Amino acid sequence: LDSGIPFELRTTVVPGIHDQTVLREMGQQLAKLIGVNQVNRVNRASGSSEVTRVLKPTWYWQNFQPGHCLDPQFDNHKPYSAAVLDDFLKTVKRCYSQIELRKY
Repeated sequence: LDSGIPFELRTTVVPGIHDQTVLREMGQQLAKLIGVNQVNRVNRASGSSEVTRVLKPTWYWQNFQPGHCLDPQFDNHKPYSAAVLDDFLKTVKRCYSQIELRKY
């Protein structure tokens, strides 16, 4: 996480797997894992301590789209409405603010 290489996080929000509670718990875990803005590192060569800034990556959500799923049982699932996803987003942003919804 503190390599300096940019990356993003992505979740396909699937009804029956993800709900507001699950997404909030995921956000809380991400905040604990990535929520620090600085990391203290020890330079092994010199033994000195260095402070490195770690940027919080954006967590992208995309709504589930049925059809051509690896597991055919999901082909009949209906995706969440935009209003429901927006409600989820507002709740989860309280614990992990860097979230964006990708729209098709």
